[in-house]
Amino acid sequence: MKEQGCASPEHVAGCPCPRCKKPPKECPKCPELTEQHVIPRCIGKKVLGMSNGAIDKYKQSESKACHKANDPLVPERFTEMMKLKRSGVIFTIQDVLTMRENGAFKKH
Repeated sequence: MKEQGCASPEHVAGCPCPRCKKPPKECPKCPELTEQHVIPRCIGKKVLGMSNGAIDKYKQSESKACHKANDPLVPERFTEMMKLKRSGVIFTIQDVLTMRENGAFKKH
């Protein structure tokens, strides 16, 4: 995989980056790439109380296909986390990063 292309830890079949032959300097302009917030915005803002700037520090480039595959369960996890937060559970950035690593936001 090219250094500046999709930074997803696992690529889905529809990810063009492993097969792309364009030079890495063209990656930032590639229409197939999007920004992936490793800490989803809704969770960062409402659960962790982070600012947009702080959330943006946890973003990376991903292909649209990988991004879609990595985030389908974000709304469900957000709802669960808000319910737990209301009952007194305090989440940390590390908790969310661990959830991302463990695949809690994607379907298995």
